[in-house]
Amino acid sequence: MELARTPQPQLVVDIGCGTGLATRLWAKSAARVIGIDISADMVEQARRVTRARHITYRQGFSDATDLPSRCATL
Repeated sequence: MELARTPQPQLVVDIGCGTGLATRLWAKSAARVIGIDISADMVEQARRVTRARHITYRQGFSDATDLPSRCATL
């Protein structure tokens, strides 16, 4: 957050999120978090263990996230 110069990132995108461990760590700091992983199984596992409503997961590639350019704070 220091490098992004913001006390609360509006959107954090975790590319290669796997089971969402690091994705969930952002729940207390970011307004919204999106985890993206190539594996449907990993995305499903991450969804099962995530309780925070402002965290979502998507299956996708790092270069094809379907997110708008420059939408993420981190």
